[in-house]
Parts: sequence; structure tokens; C-alpha cells
Amino acid sequence: MTAMRGVAAARAQQSRLQLGIVQKYADVVAATISQILAMTPALPESGNGDNGKSVLILFCAEHGFAGAFSEKILDAAGVDIAGRTLLIVGTRGDRLARERGLLPAWSEKLMAQLSNAGALADRIATQLHHHLHDGVIRHAEMIYARPLLSAGFEIIRQQLLPFDFGRFAPQTGTLPPLLNLPAAQLLAQLAQEYLFAQLNEAIVHSYAAENMARLQTMTAAREHIHHQLEVLSSQEQQARQSEITAEIIELVAGSSGRL
Repeated sequence: MTAMRGVAAARAQQSRLQLGIVQKYADVVAATISQILAMTPALPESGNGDNGKSVLILFCAEHGFAGAFSEKILDAAGVDIAGRTLLIVGTRGDRLARERGLLPAWSEKLMAQLSNAGALADRIATQLHHHLHDGVIRHAEMIYARPLLSAGFEIIRQQLLPFDFGRFAPQTGTLPPLLNLPAAQLLAQLAQEYLFAQLNEAIVHSYAAENMARLQTMTAAREHIHHQLEVLSSQEQQARQSEITAEIIELVAGSSGRL
């Protein structure tokens, strides 16, 4: 348990460092989108999110000893989860979903090393477009856990598609960038880059949250073991004291009989 706590703590710390990099990348893409939006007369069409099937990406636990991590992710999907096309990241989550009678359209292991987060985000994006894009962009959401500063984690539900350009305020008052592509085409490519950044961020958050959950589980298990050791030690002392008392009484009784 001490070894598992050490590994979980180290991975959670690595996640915090990686998250800063991912967020800076997302900020750069967001700032670029804001610049291009200032040059376009109207917001790009985002597609109709009410038509077609709805995809739900769930970021669950990959390994055990993480408490009810995957259960909380699946529960957050709500009662309409059975009507969604499910893409599940995390072996434990995939197994739990099948135990609940759900059949994911696709599942993937959560990477063992954070350096593979980008490759995993690429695979998710490929599956997402495979299931959602046949000429009309449809609806997609993801659910993942984000660790809290104090302890535990919170469940985040975030829309991915249709892509909401309205959340980016057009950046005015600066010199417009020199473009070699039509603004609409560039915005479409930037939207894909921002989607990739969102997936990366969810992966890193989920990786950190799972390890924080495992750290807390191992800490609670260690405290439970220490408590049990204290109880057993107290029982051992009482039993030993009873043996000593019985021996003393036996000796005294033997001595009295000889007298």
C-alpha cells in the first residue's frame, strides 16, 4: 500500500505539471479563434445538435483500488445513458458499463504514461468524427473527473459538439493577422485544434483524479490497518495479561496447598 500511495502521488504531481502545458495550448488556440472571429461578419455554422445520434465520452478508471471512481462517472451520465452512443476510456469503466447492461460502441485503455496523452486524444477524436461526422455535425458531450485542491474530485460534463463559437469574444483593437486561408476554413481547423485541447485536458484531469482517488483509498486502507493493529495489539496484551494472572493464581494456589 505504501508503494501504491507513492506511485499515485507521483502521477498526480506529474498531471499538475502536464495540465499547465495543455491549458496554455488551449489558451493560444482560443486567442487565435478570437482574432479570426473579429474578421468574420457572422459566426460560422455549428451544425444542428438536435438531429442525429448523441455521443457521450466517459473517462473512467483504468486500474483498481480507486474506490467508486468509475461508478460516479457512469452515474453522472444520467438515466438516458442507454440511448447514447458510448465511447469509454478506462478498462474498469468499460467493464462496469457492461455489467450494467450497456454496450459501448468503442473503448480504450487510459494511457500508463502522460506522454501518451496526445496519442490517446487523437484516437478519441478519430472515433468521435467516425461516429458523428457524415456531413452533419451532431451532438457530443464528455464526462470526466477533475481533482479538487483540498481532496476528492468533481464531475465535469462538457459539450464538445456542436462547436460553440459564441463562447469566444472577438478580439478587437489589434492588427488583424495575415491569412493564407479563408477565414471560415481556418476557423474550422482551429475548432478541431481546440477540440483536441479539450480532450487532452479531460485526459490529464481524469488521470490525476483517478490517482488522487487511489491515493485516498490507500491512505484510508492504511489507517484501517493501523487501527486493526492497535485493536489486535490491545487484545494480545489483554490475553497475555490474563495468562499471567492465571499463572500467578495457579502458583499461589499451589503454594497454599503445600503449606
